[in-house]
Amino acid sequence: MQKNFMEVFPGLKLNGEKKALFENVQVLRVASTKNREVLRIYIYCEYLIEKKDIWEVEKELKKQLFAQLSLSVTIIEKFKLSAQYTAMSLLTAYKESMLSELHDYSPVLYMMLKKAKFAQDGRKLQISLEENALSKMKEHDFLLIMDKVFNERCGLDVTFDVDYYEAEERENEDEIIIRRQVQQIVSRAALNKEDGEAFSGDENAADSQDVNDTKSAEKKKAEEGDSSKKNDKASDQNKKGAGKKEEKKFERRKMPAKSDNPDVLYGKDIEEDAMPIENILGEIGEVVIKGKILDVENRDIEKIGKTIITFHVTDF
Repeated sequence: MQKNFMEVFPGLKLNGEKKALFENVQVLRVASTKNREVLRIYIYCEYLIEKKDIWEVEKELKKQLFAQLSLSVTIIEKFKLSAQYTAMSLLTAYKESMLSELHDYSPVLYMMLKKAKFAQDGRKLQISLEENALSKMKEHDFLLIMDKVFNERCGLDVTFDVDYYEAEERENEDEIIIRRQVQQIVSRAALNKEDGEAFSGDENAADSQDVNDTKSAEKKKAEEGDSSKKNDKASDQNKKGAGKKEEKKFERRKMPAKSDNPDVLYGKDIEEDAMPIENILGEIGEVVIKGKILDVENRDIEKIGKTIITFHVTDF
């Protein structure tokens, strides 16, 4: 028996936009896994709700109602759309949501959908994928996703037919963005190097000043003769402090030498033979790979002034 979403979770407080989206949502059932680690909420409504809005409500449910429990909340949505929706109109309205969903699930499927070309012929949706080995290898998984979204989730009755188009030789928009991101990261690393050298120089200057101050204190002590035990103790502490400071000189890790090859963005030329990614098992040390960068993500860690860079790479 279905029940209104807000009635099932009366303690949940949503903002105006999210509240309006979920006011007419019906809950079909609520279930949890045997180990009580996942709470699944099956919902149903007669209009589209984008995945980002689903995720935000999942977070609010966890935060407001289940914060004390060690479980995750997952909403599984189904839509009963009007007859005005065709495969192409649904794709137009829902493609960005599908891309958001695929971005973290599979970068390869994400790029396939983003580059795909579509045309409709009656109940059949014609899909043209960029021709490469990876697309052909992942074609079955791609069609399973399309069937799940169009037919199972959105209630359409669509069949799919796939063909391939030849990839363009010139850099596409995604590759240009990736290249720019890599260049920005390299530039940032070079700036960090300069900042590190300046910092190292300042630190050494401070160390030198501390040593001179210590020597002056010793000279003054010799001229004055015997001093109080209290002054002797303070002098000893200053000496120890200066010695420790000399041991903690800042050392910036050396940057790799820049290659004269204009195709090398960072470091030196690679002369070793590339290893297939599928042959890399466990932690085997440094390896050389050759392939295509599908996506680049970077995240700044402000506390330590570092950047974590994640590359999605394939060698097909």
